[in-house]
Amino acid sequence: MKIQSILFLSLIYLLTSCSDSKEEMIVQDLYSESFPQTWKLVKMTGGSPNTESTGEDMSWQESYIFKADKSFIKTRFTEEKSLSGSGTWSKVEYDGGETGYLLEYHSSNPIIGSCTEGQEYLAIDPDKPNLISSWWSCDGPGLFYERIK
Repeated sequence: MKIQSILFLSLIYLLTSCSDSKEEMIVQDLYSESFPQTWKLVKMTGGSPNTESTGEDMSWQESYIFKADKSFIKTRFTEEKSLSGSGTWSKVEYDGGETGYLLEYHSSNPIIGSCTEGQEYLAIDPDKPNLISSWWSCDGPGLFYERIK
């Protein structure tokens, strides 16, 4: 009986100590061939302290859909209207090790949240499975996205 108990506890230990968390699995799978990928805006911050908002409290709702053919669609909803824009995406990796998506829009569009006209950059947060808009580096809001599909 004692041996069975030890074997049972050892088996439980092995099963729980070797499992990956969902976050780790998503981070490793960001650039997989699993498409389409849908990313939803989950948090917005302003330039002042304590200006973080989430869910329905955000100024707008927004999502990206990345497709296998390297195209994307961005959609934004406010109480008054909806906007959408599209273009092509590519994976980028910088010398400092930062990686993310570079988005190039087909045409000028008010949905583009960026420091440069016609492009957006979404960095991969190394600590969480999030994408972070680079817009806040030029006084735009901090925009944080989570993969939902």
